Amino acid sequence: MKKPLHVLTLAAIIAHHGIEAAAGIGVPGEPYIGRRRATFLWTAVFAGNAYALTRKSRELGLLTAFANGAYQALALQHYIDWPWRLRKGVPIIQEAEELPERWLPAYNTALLVATGLSSVACLREQGPGARRAHLLGLVTLPWQLASARRHQQWLQAQ
Repeated sequence: MKKPLHVLTLAAIIAHHGIEAAAGIGVPGEPYIGRRRATFLWTAVFAGNAYALTRKSRELGLLTAFANGAYQALALQHYIDWPWRLRKGVPIIQEAEELPERWLPAYNTALLVATGLSSVACLREQGPGARRAHLLGLVTLPWQLASARRHQQWLQAQ
């Protein structure tokens, strides 16, 4: 595998989504298209991303770099919307999305791994063109904030 840090970032985001689904919070996009379609969509995105990581192609490299930046934005969105504190210099989310407290250690681990490794992957596993694609992925942060906030409104209405 040429991009192990990208693979670990992808695994952390998959874990994040899995934790939210298992805890009953739902899947990102569910308020818009329903759980079944959102789950199918994310499964396709993750499978496509994993496939792209196994190929040597400039275009697929740009796509995986963009996805990596978008995953980083997804993780960072949580630190904007939810209370956190530093524990030994590490930001730890104290509550999020009505997630039961027992899920928080795994949740924090997934978000920290995704945030940290996506940055390191950008620097170590991407060329200059792909770094620009990564930054474009990060630009999705405002849209992801709006989507997450809509998801919270939807959850509270349920």
